[in-house]
Order: sequence, then structure tokens, then C-alpha cells
Amino acid sequence: MTELRLYADRSGLHDGTPWVLLDGKAQVQVEGHGIASAPKADGILVVVADDCISVISLPLPDLPLKRLKQALPTIIEDHLLTASEDTETALIVPPVAGVGTLAAFSRDWMNALLLAPAMARCPVVRVVAESWALPRLQAQAGIYLGAERIVLALPGWTASTEPSPSGTAKPEGVLFALRQTLGSDDKPVGIDCFFGPGMDGQPPAWLTEPGLPVHAKGVFDWRTASFDAAPSLHLRQRKAFPVAALKQSMRPVALLLGVLIAVELLATALAFGRLYFENADLKAKQLVMFRAVMGADATLVDGERQLLHKLAAERVAGGRPEPADMLVLMSRIAENSGAAPALEEIRFDSGVLSLQVKSREEQTAWLNLARSAELTASAESRDGKNLVRVSP
Repeated sequence: MTELRLYADRSGLHDGTPWVLLDGKAQVQVEGHGIASAPKADGILVVVADDCISVISLPLPDLPLKRLKQALPTIIEDHLLTASEDTETALIVPPVAGVGTLAAFSRDWMNALLLAPAMARCPVVRVVAESWALPRLQAQAGIYLGAERIVLALPGWTASTEPSPSGTAKPEGVLFALRQTLGSDDKPVGIDCFFGPGMDGQPPAWLTEPGLPVHAKGVFDWRTASFDAAPSLHLRQRKAFPVAALKQSMRPVALLLGVLIAVELLATALAFGRLYFENADLKAKQLVMFRAVMGADATLVDGERQLLHKLAAERVAGGRPEPADMLVLMSRIAENSGAAPALEEIRFDSGVLSLQVKSREEQTAWLNLARSAELTASAESRDGKNLVRVSP
């Protein structure tokens, strides 16, 4: 599972936005700048600078969670100096003993983050504050000293941040927030100091002014830090189409279908092969028979018709009439004719004998006569003519 991390500031996501792509072991694969060049990933983690949000811990009414979330804008309004209709509130820590933690931020700023094209194509998106990856121990205050900013991480997910001072200047805002913690009920007993990549790892002299022991803890880098325990300003989880799982489950079915298709194709090929050889063998036998009857030098054009003509010629040569001959048909009818009605006209064409009579009664008589001779006969009347058609 790959994760794309983006670092958003008050300007949101833009051409200068740093990003990093992590593999499943949280190792950096590639990094760069600019939201347009950010690669695709299985999940996106948007890390926002702490000065983009306000985090407040305060007493909350005892309401069902759904109603409590609806009442958050009204509850936090009196605790923000710049509250407006554009302010959105998120409950990041549910009430414990009546006290919960809220985060307030600009709705338009958050919407701009979530509408970035990189977000639209990713099924999982989380938005967290940078300091939420720093340890938050009740007995210790945590501070991050970076080349560009200083972040004081306090219990309850609150933080104080400002740009890193130059020269011998001091971060007065961070020091003020640290001194404020000394007078609280949860006074820290020490400061855990983390450094940005490339820093010398030595706590500055001004950090000892509050009179608390300082412990150097090494490098903190938002690109590889763990945000697993951090609450989310926004969380979107959309189930992606399980392509890999579908491929895995369909593999046995596809394999079985492939085997069945292969067997079917083989059986079809064998059947066609058998029919081909049987057809070739039959044609060879027919050719041998044709040569035997017609002669070795005869040209094969239409074997069936040529054999019929040969048979007819043999019948004529032997003095035997053809079944379709006119005289044969007439003689077969005349055998049982007796006192048959007179015929007006006789025609013979293409093996069919046409007998024309005067009336329908005569037509019926000749029809019965032909059928009694076991010939095929049919009656036809048109244009004032009554015909009996006779064929073998």
C-alpha cells in the first residue's frame, strides 16, 4: 500500500507544495514539489501546518455525538478571535469527564484541499496537523526546531508555532506559550527537543530560559513520521474496486474455462478432421464407380446427371422404355382405360404428360385412371381449360 504525503500551508496546495511517496514500509520512494506532479497512491495524507488551525480543549455539554457535532460551531464561537460563517469545527477528541478537544479551520481552505485533482482519484484521504506526530506526554513538552518553523507540541493536541528566528532572535510566541504551561495544573517537568533534517542537533540557549531540563530526541521529519495515532481533521474512505481480489478469485474460474474451451476446440477439430477424411474417401469411391461406368477417359462434370443419361441410353439401346417417356406414360394409363373419355389435347414436356379434357367429370375420370396406374397425377383448371398432369 503506497501513501502520498502532501504538506499544505495557509495557501493550500499549489506549485510549491512539497510531497513524498512512501511504500508499504514507510520508506521514501520519490519526492518533489507541486500538486500537479504528485503521483497516484493508495492513500493520501495531507499534513497541514499548525498555524492553519486552532485547537481548543473546553467543557462540552452532555449530548449525543450527532447533536454535539451539530452544536460545535456555536460552542466554539466565543473562544475564537476570528470566528466567522466560513469557520468549520471538527471534534478531534470526544468528551472525557465533560472536556473535549475541538479544531477550527477555514471551510473554504479545507474544501480547496479536498477538491484537488490528486484527491479525487484516491479512495483514502486523511488530513492531520504537523505537530500531531510529535509525542504528547503529560509530563513532557515537545518542541520541533526546523529550518523554517518552530512548533511547540502540548498535551491535548494543542500547539504553538511561528517561523524560525534568525541570528540571536528568540521565538517569543513559542516561549510565551511554554511559560504559560508552567502555571498550569499539568506543568511539564521537561522538554523533549526534536530537530528538522539537516539541523545540528543542539538545543538553542533560549530554550533553557523556562528552567526546564531539555532532552535532545533526534530528527523529526513529517515525511516519514508516524501519524497513526493522530486524530483527523477530515477522513474520507471510499472503497476502491477490488481489482486485485477479483483477479485472484477469478483465476481458477478462468483456468477451468480455458481448459474446457481447449477441450471443446480439440474435439471440434477432431470431428472436422474425421468428416474431411470420410468425405475424401467417399469422393474417391464415387470417382472409381464413375470411371467404371463411364470409362477411364470420361470427364467428370455432373456425375449424377451423367450416370442418369448413361442409364437412359442403355435402356433405349436395350429396347426398354424410360419411366418418363410419353409413350410409357400413355401405355400405363391405357392398360386400365376401358371406355375412357375422349381427350381434346395431349402435350408432353420435361417428363410431364398434360391431358386436356372438356369437363370436370372427364378430368376426375382421367385423374383416377392415372392414379390407378400408380402414377403421380394432379388436376388443374385455368383459362377455361381442364387439365390432368401426369408424371412417373
